[in-house]
Amino acid sequence: MKDHKNSFGANLPYLLRNLVRYGHPRRLLKAIGREIKVQASPIPVIGLDKLLPFPQPIHGDFSNSTFVAFLVASYGARDVFEFGTYLGETAMAVADKCPDAHVTTLDLPDELANDFPLAKARSGVEVTDEYLFHSKRGRLIQGEAAGRITQLRQDSAKFDPTPYAHAFDFIYIDASHSYSAVKADSEKAFQMLRPGGRILWDDYGYTGVWRYLNELAESRKGLPLYCLPDFGKVILAGAPAKL
Repeated sequence: MKDHKNSFGANLPYLLRNLVRYGHPRRLLKAIGREIKVQASPIPVIGLDKLLPFPQPIHGDFSNSTFVAFLVASYGARDVFEFGTYLGETAMAVADKCPDAHVTTLDLPDELANDFPLAKARSGVEVTDEYLFHSKRGRLIQGEAAGRITQLRQDSAKFDPTPYAHAFDFIYIDASHSYSAVKADSEKAFQMLRPGGRILWDDYGYTGVWRYLNELAESRKGLPLYCLPDFGKVILAGAPAKL
């Protein structure tokens, strides 16, 4: 299947789309770099329509949070966990679009979330993205949908997944993007995931995320990992709906 090969021909549509989307030279170079990483990856590229329970053509653009909510709704997930709340936009989108779902979201406590040097010094993993340390975490979580969201404020490196063993059918990993952080979060996610559940990783183009997921794909070759390059994500899912 063409969709299951990381070849230049298979990825050319994504590259051309980014050439049009990113006119600024620096952003264009980053987009090309991401495409090169996808081509060099052992994780197969697949169309989103092939991963949905009821295959259908996908039209229009998704924001990041809307896309996560779309997947949660498509899979009928009821118990969702998020590593990395930030402002709470994704948690709110899922709670709003999926009223039968409950979201548990984890982020740093305020004393670390507002102090990047302190977070780097105290965390058990490498902390990235200093520019995210200037906004109040979870400030968008409000209103009726907020009643379906539980916020946990703790360093994910110190988070104990044991009480949540096999509790979630959809887990979204979008916290620190270093290799050590995504590895630690992912290992906990596997403990927390129900059989047949899905894990979605954001920002596959980040070096730490890319390196960890490639190692995971190589070490566990039977794991159903798929790359969605248009969305910059990798998903652990079941067999494709269409082959």
